[in-house]
Amino acid sequence: MQKLWWGLATIVIFGGLDAQPSGVTPELRTLTPEEVQGYLEGRCMGMARVAELSGYPGPKHVLPLADSLGLTEEQKTRIRQIREAAEPRLKELGQKIVRLEQELDSLFAAQAVDTARLKTLITRIATLKGEVRFIHLSEHVQTRKVLTEEQLNRYYALRTAMAEHHHKDSQEGGGK
Repeated sequence: MQKLWWGLATIVIFGGLDAQPSGVTPELRTLTPEEVQGYLEGRCMGMARVAELSGYPGPKHVLPLADSLGLTEEQKTRIRQIREAAEPRLKELGQKIVRLEQELDSLFAAQAVDTARLKTLITRIATLKGEVRFIHLSEHVQTRKVLTEEQLNRYYALRTAMAEHHHKDSQEGGGK
């Protein structure tokens, strides 16, 4: 009990030293700054890699190539709708994940971790991350249904060419 009290006192006494302006997320030890930003912005962060590599392109990669792929206005609209429908939910889930990661970080920082609370937090975080991944993968499944076989083939040819160009630039020191 005394250890818990000291842990809570540490949070109360020292917690304010790292106070951030409203809306700014403090640095976490459980996530990289890039991961925090990615969750808050609803980015994919590689969660749909299996879809992309299996012939299911995502809306954020297809839309910039719309002209090269010969997308119709109806296809562009449908693909935009797929992304726009997912984005608010992804951001909401991302905020919840970051909050729970902050809570996890605080528990460890205060040395106030007990296995029951740890299990609850980890389970909640894992469930939310699973929902985020499901949404991203679903976007890819829905996007594939909008495209023709010819457009899918063209998409992967373009993506392969862009990847090869990026790899060549990186080897020559010109890539970013």
